[in-house]
Amino acid sequence: MKNNLKIYLCLLVGFLSFQEQKIESTFEILGPWGQGLEIKDLNWLDNENIVFLEESPSPPFGEKVKFLNINRNGIFSSLDPIGRILKVNNGNILWKQKTLAGPTVLWYGKSGKEKILAESQTDIKEDEISLTESGKLWIRGWVDDETYLIDNDFKISKNAHNNIYYLEEGKIKRTVENGEIETIYQNEEPFTKISNFAIDKKANILILENKDGLSRLSLAKSNSGIDVVVDWTKEYTIGIYGGENLGWRMNPKNMSSRKQQFCTFLNFVFIEKKCFTPTDSHFLQVYQWSLKENLWINSLIDVKANQINLIKWDVENNKFQIIAKMDKLKSLSISPDNKKIAVTSTTHKQHWNWDIFVLNLD
Repeated sequence: MKNNLKIYLCLLVGFLSFQEQKIESTFEILGPWGQGLEIKDLNWLDNENIVFLEESPSPPFGEKVKFLNINRNGIFSSLDPIGRILKVNNGNILWKQKTLAGPTVLWYGKSGKEKILAESQTDIKEDEISLTESGKLWIRGWVDDETYLIDNDFKISKNAHNNIYYLEEGKIKRTVENGEIETIYQNEEPFTKISNFAIDKKANILILENKDGLSRLSLAKSNSGIDVVVDWTKEYTIGIYGGENLGWRMNPKNMSSRKQQFCTFLNFVFIEKKCFTPTDSHFLQVYQWSLKENLWINSLIDVKANQINLIKWDVENNKFQIIAKMDKLKSLSISPDNKKIAVTSTTHKQHWNWDIFVLNLD
């Protein structure tokens, strides 16, 4: 009996040390969760519960939808998924189910109580889905009990307050309370295309345009006017981010002559910007998140250490703090209260073995 206990304790210590290598942080780390195989569609249902898809490690093989309560410290439910998870809203899950005949069927509701919401003849992308503060759903148009077929045209959309902002026919449009639509921004320059836009909680809009290999960033302020933030450039590719604030990542096309930058706004009255350039041997990833108006999470690759660093950037005081290090990062999701970060990570040596960890930033 004592020998069995010793063996168990040795295995337990070995297992815990095996997991601890997957992520390092000075903050509290919750987890790991998952059984090590493919993990997709990581979403917070609320500030305590997470839903995700995971490949089953044993027969019958296939994906399962898993529900995790971080305070119970365990996965408490495993069900067959309807399809892919597109969006989560107040505990309701929006599923995308591809049918053999071709159309995409959307399901919506609490787990186990989902109902068919609508159908589309074309694929639905996550960045086409928006929700107002009151919970109204927009997918290429308002979706309600009367909706069956969704418009086939691709429309990027964002929300601020109870308005939806969306891209259609080269124009950024906004819904208004009386049901009408108004145009916020359009560019009539020849061969110029709005490729994307981002929005903050105050309805300031960052607009990315392209023309003949050139890129330009403009700011449409919520209260007035259009300002050019980055004039036409062919030296960079640009990624834009919204949320509590607006930000943009500039990747030089020629790394030998220029460096990456990440920028945001300190205020919109005087269009005051703040930027940082990663230190040598560090490279910005696509994961950038505005936790508060002047507080960003930036994900960087430390090339020398061959690791991912999550950095908390206090913009106003220009302070940087490494909040986590890991070898590989598959996905990242922020809790609704912006106080916890869920990550799917692993090590280079254990690249087949993914787990979910939660960083508690409180």
